[in-house]
Amino acid sequence: MTTQIIGLDQARQQLSGLVNSLERSRLRYLVSSRGRPKAVLMSISDYLMTILRQKRAAIVVELQLESKSKGRDKITSKEISREIRTARRAHLAV
Repeated sequence: MTTQIIGLDQARQQLSGLVNSLERSRLRYLVSSRGRPKAVLMSISDYLMTILRQKRAAIVVELQLESKSKGRDKITSKEISREIRTARRAHLAV
């Protein structure tokens, strides 16, 4: 994904064209005003993928913290393998 810096005045004048080109161009536009970043224009699919990645990362961190607080971060490889086999059997039985 490439980010292109564009001034606020230019973005205002070309907004419709910029929005229509986002999906095709795989670009993000960093909109600046007086040399300071103010906003980002990106396609909806890019936005959703970014949000989903962040949510997945947050869920992983949450699971790690929960495991550590319950002492599950100290299980052995054999215990992990046993848990996986048990879960797979339970899933196949359904």
